[in-house]
Amino acid sequence: MRINSFSPIPGILLTVLLSLLGASPLFAQRIMRISLENTERHVQVRMVRLFAERLSAQTGGTLKIEVYSRGSLYRDTDSLSAVAQGKVEMVVPGIWQLDPGVPDFAALMLPSVFGRDPAAVEALADGALGSKLNSRLEASGDYVVVGRWFDLGPLELFGVGRNIRSLDEIAGLSVRVANGRANEERLKVLGVEPVSISLSDFISYAERSLVDGVLTSYETIDSASLDRHGVTSSYEDDEYFGFYVPIVNRRFWAGLDEATRRAFASSWESVVPVEREEARRAQADAKAALVGRGMSVVVPNRDELARTRLRLLAAEDGIAARVGVSREILQILRSSFPQDRP
Repeated sequence: MRINSFSPIPGILLTVLLSLLGASPLFAQRIMRISLENTERHVQVRMVRLFAERLSAQTGGTLKIEVYSRGSLYRDTDSLSAVAQGKVEMVVPGIWQLDPGVPDFAALMLPSVFGRDPAAVEALADGALGSKLNSRLEASGDYVVVGRWFDLGPLELFGVGRNIRSLDEIAGLSVRVANGRANEERLKVLGVEPVSISLSDFISYAERSLVDGVLTSYETIDSASLDRHGVTSSYEDDEYFGFYVPIVNRRFWAGLDEATRRAFASSWESVVPVEREEARRAQADAKAALVGRGMSVVVPNRDELARTRLRLLAAEDGIAARVGVSREILQILRSSFPQDRP
């Protein structure tokens, strides 16, 4: 009897083989893309990569995690719509990118927060205010906030090709802000002309002398080497405090099994205290490096900051109304700082 070189696999054996293959990590692996705008040196990107490593280890590689930095996948201005549409599985934008969709996020950029103690503002983010904002973000689209926020720390005013020695000197200046309508409105009270542009666009603007200053952090200036593009001075007034919110597409989240969701949440939470400590160290190291390269720094005293805050607070009701912060959120914010109403 002639034997064929190829014999069909019996049906029952084929079924068993396909079942085994389908259960293997190779076939069960899911891709999770994380879109970030900062550079690889930035503390946010480094800590997101640490989270990815820990999650990958916890899930045994069933998630293939791809981290895209420098806005190579999406700029932060587009990241919220991208994650809602499922074009990317996770984003970690700053709060200043979220108020167009959820206006209450602007509360953390209102005058009440100006010049405050960082620990008090971090407690706000971890407490009732942060919880309310997370819930409102999740209700606004296909989002899940998967844990506490990363803390970038205070953001300052930096001069481009000029020294800023006091807030009396900034009237009429054009200052770049990453985004956030409350940032724009707050600076307008101080006589500034805000310009909302991305970090990559800022470099072009600075080199062409189209902006006089920038609202950002020491870490961002140093990690993106912005002092090589004209940023020469800092006025350290703690304008507001930067937080990054971990947001996952709801449909992607629902498609994960319970064990993977638990691993996701625990991996993120394990990195949060590391990130916050690393952010504090990174800001201090960045400031020292920039001063070493010639940056001038002016640190106003607490009394000067308190006087400026009172000036700003007189305009807070109008700012809150224009940017759409609800009375409930405004009340939670103000109850945390009741001592200096104008």
